[in-house]
Amino acid sequence: MADFTVPELVDGELGWKTYATPVTVSADMKPGHDSPEAAVASFYASRLRGDEDWKALLEDEPSESMERKLAKLESWAWRAVSLTARRSRSKGRFYVRIHQQVLIDGKEDEATNEVSVSQDPPGRFRIARVPT
Repeated sequence: MADFTVPELVDGELGWKTYATPVTVSADMKPGHDSPEAAVASFYASRLRGDEDWKALLEDEPSESMERKLAKLESWAWRAVSLTARRSRSKGRFYVRIHQQVLIDGKEDEATNEVSVSQDPPGRFRIARVPT
């Protein structure tokens, strides 16, 4: 795993903390799961590479809703992803705001969404919900 440092956080609106410098996700990143940002960056780096490493970043028992979302993502191809902000939901639960550029069934799309991340008992951060 490559070293990954969470960028400086700056107070934003409605409880969000924005990154002083957004994190641009690249296919060669493998930052692990030691922070909400590392887990989200690892998930999308895997999607950019087109491998299946992202599966190890999911919660151990994804919800039915998450399973449906993951099935929907099968037709997506990521072009660019950046992490822009973080907000705490509750103890061990976070939202990470991302900006993504994707091809969906051959059509280009761009959006800002939130990824839900939770911390499991050993302290690893896992993807609980992805945007679709």
